[in-house]
Amino acid sequence: MGKSGAISKEMKRNIRALETETQFSDLKLRVEAISARQDTFKSRIESHQSTLILVATASRQILQSVANTTKKVNELQEWRQNKTVKDGENCEEDIDECAIYEGTHAGCQNNATCENHDTGFRCICDWGYKVSDDKLNPTCVDVDECLDNPCHPGVDCINLPGKFQCTGCPKGYHGNGQICADIDECAAEIYPCSTIPHVPCFNTIGSFHCGDCPAGYHGDGRSCTKRSACDGAPCHPTATCVDDQTSLNPGGYTCLCPAGCGAHFAESVGNLTFPDNGEMPPEQQCDFVISTGEENSVRLYRESSSKCGFNGQS
Repeated sequence: MGKSGAISKEMKRNIRALETETQFSDLKLRVEAISARQDTFKSRIESHQSTLILVATASRQILQSVANTTKKVNELQEWRQNKTVKDGENCEEDIDECAIYEGTHAGCQNNATCENHDTGFRCICDWGYKVSDDKLNPTCVDVDECLDNPCHPGVDCINLPGKFQCTGCPKGYHGNGQICADIDECAAEIYPCSTIPHVPCFNTIGSFHCGDCPAGYHGDGRSCTKRSACDGAPCHPTATCVDDQTSLNPGGYTCLCPAGCGAHFAESVGNLTFPDNGEMPPEQQCDFVISTGEENSVRLYRESSSKCGFNGQS
């Protein structure tokens, strides 16, 4: 019993030592994990600290800039007040800033009218100018009227110092470019369409158009030409065609042969009378004439003659 009891105690001591060592190992791992987390938190904190430092620095710079600007504004206002307050021991005399600033960059510009008053002065801008948005040194600047499209549609706007200019009205309109009205060409002093024969005129926006030429005429309506019975050259190539409503030809024309040539239908040339041959078409009714000089003894030959247009036919 004594020996076994000693062994049992030794085992217990070993078990307790093993448990202690295991616990120590677990504790060590936990401590290492906590240490790693601390390092992570420290890194994050340092990163946030850097960001906060940058933000703080920027904020200080912005605040300093605002302070500097405010200081300058206050100094300028104080300067202007010292220049514009009333003079005298009791400040009973008003200072005329318009006279002091006239001709300088601190005064009114672009022919503006300066108006003095007790607390300072103000600029009354001329037409075509406006007071600038600069609160520290308000003056008169040019207005770009073309931004409002003051001209007639289709007319270009040109901005000029203190004014603007519209280019000419489009074709078919009249006016100053800002206001353009349609021209009634049909009512113009010079009628644009044919008057003889009369062709109606139709006014349109910015233009006009003429009606068609009446029957018996051809053209574009602005001018009309009477159709001729000679259109299409109905006569012999060497003959002259003349409109003639009294002509025996049903087309209302007469073919005149050149001198030395005669027509087949009954016609006298000097003492020569040619036989009536009305069946021959007009384009063949001119022949070269040879006269024997003897009365009533005339022979007609169709001989070569470039003047009459024949080539050796007899």
